[in-house]
Amino acid sequence: SYGAGHANNQEFHMVNTIGDLVFRTGTGSDTDRLRIDTDGNISNNSREATDFGSPNLLISGTNSMFTMMGDGSINNSSYTGIKFRVAGGSTGDYTKAGVFVVRQGGYNDLDMLFCFNKTADATGVSDGDEKVRINSDGQIGIGTATLDTSADVSITNASSSARVYMKSADNADCSIYFGRMNDSATAAIRYDHDVDTL
Repeated sequence: SYGAGHANNQEFHMVNTIGDLVFRTGTGSDTDRLRIDTDGNISNNSREATDFGSPNLLISGTNSMFTMMGDGSINNSSYTGIKFRVAGGSTGDYTKAGVFVVRQGGYNDLDMLFCFNKTADATGVSDGDEKVRINSDGQIGIGTATLDTSADVSITNASSSARVYMKSADNADCSIYFGRMNDSATAAIRYDHDVDTL
C-alpha cells in the first residue's frame, strides 16, 4: 500500500508515498478535480502543473476564475486582498506589498488599493499602506487616499514636491495631447529632444 489516511484530535493526514495525491469526482470517480503533485504544486481540471511551467497553483477551466470574497459588509472598512512577501523562510508577517479591494458606499462600490510597507520589520502590509487607488468610476489616485473627484488622475505628495516624469528616446519627443471624444487630438504640449524646444 502506498497511500494512507489517519487523524488525531488536531490534524487529518492523507499520504501518498510514491506519486501525486489526486481527488476525483463524477460517475465512476474518473474525473480529476484536484491534484497535489510530489513537489507540492496544486492544479485542477485534470491539469498537471509540471506541464505548464510548474506554478505552485494552477487554476484551469473554460473562462477560468479565481474569486476572493470578503464576508464583511461595513462601508469604508471591509476588504479582501492578496499580500506578497519575498523573505525566504523567515517566520513572521514580512508581507511588504499587497492589493486590497475595500468596500466604500456599498457592495457594488469598491476601491482597489495597491499598498507597500517599506519598514524593515515583521509588520505586514495593510490597506493603510496605500500608494495607488483606483475607484469604481475608474478614477486613479497616486500617493493619496482621498481622490479629487473632479479629476480622472490625482497625484499627491504630502511631504514633498509632486512630480511627473516623461522620458523618451533621444530623437523623439514627450507629448500630452488634447481632444474631444471620437475626434483626433486638436492640441498638444510637446517637448522635442532634437531641438530642445517645448
